[in-house]
Amino acid sequence: MKKTFIAVAAAVSAMAFTAVSCSSKKEENASVAGNTTASETVSTEETAEEVTVDAEAEENRKYMKGKAEEGVDITVQPFPECGDIPDDWKEISYESVSMRIPPEFEEEENAAHYIKKTYGKKDSFETAYIVEKMKFDNGLIKNYTYPEITEEVVANAFKELGIDYDGTPLSMYKAVLSLTSEMRTDQNAESFEQAMLAKEIFLSDSSEVFYKQINGHEVYIKKAENGSDGFWCFSAELFVNSKESYSVEVIGDTLEDALKMCSTISIS
Repeated sequence: MKKTFIAVAAAVSAMAFTAVSCSSKKEENASVAGNTTASETVSTEETAEEVTVDAEAEENRKYMKGKAEEGVDITVQPFPECGDIPDDWKEISYESVSMRIPPEFEEEENAAHYIKKTYGKKDSFETAYIVEKMKFDNGLIKNYTYPEITEEVVANAFKELGIDYDGTPLSMYKAVLSLTSEMRTDQNAESFEQAMLAKEIFLSDSSEVFYKQINGHEVYIKKAENGSDGFWCFSAELFVNSKESYSVEVIGDTLEDALKMCSTISIS
């Protein structure tokens, strides 16, 4: 079975507008009654569409806020012990990043230019791939459901909450993972909600986040909320410095397989 997997997914909502052609002045005068009726019909339909879109947008906001409230107390954990790695697992690498994978994994075509190494197991979702080093100077927080949660807003919210943040990706990890429900007070309620939503946006449906240091590099490994779908997804961010990092994505058919692959990730 040929697998297709996605490194980065973004959902963008768009509203479609109906364009109405204008007839000539003569035609308008000849059929003013008919045009008035058609105009009223179009207006009614557009109003219905606007109401539907507004309702959907509000539902999305409620859902996302609910997820943010559920995940507000996610904090960093040490990476768990997961047993010995079999001797026959092979190593794959790109630049200074490496990891070990099961022997039955075969190299596959990269799905995007920024994915540099891709290996997968036939007739399985199991996959491992390494993404090139990327640098982020801005754009850490952007969401179409809550467009008002901007980086400036988030920075101010962290400041009011007493959380250190310098605008870099590494600092963002540290900031959102230090936020907990215990920090909320009546006085900082607005800033707390802004920071809570930023945490949900940045961690993107992660159920757990693990941390380890590898050869002096800080590494965060996010576990996605999809174990019940029959496979387990992990995303590791390996920081070269506060702005630059490599990514490693792992999908395992079992939690044990995924954790073992993640445990072998290294950066020199």
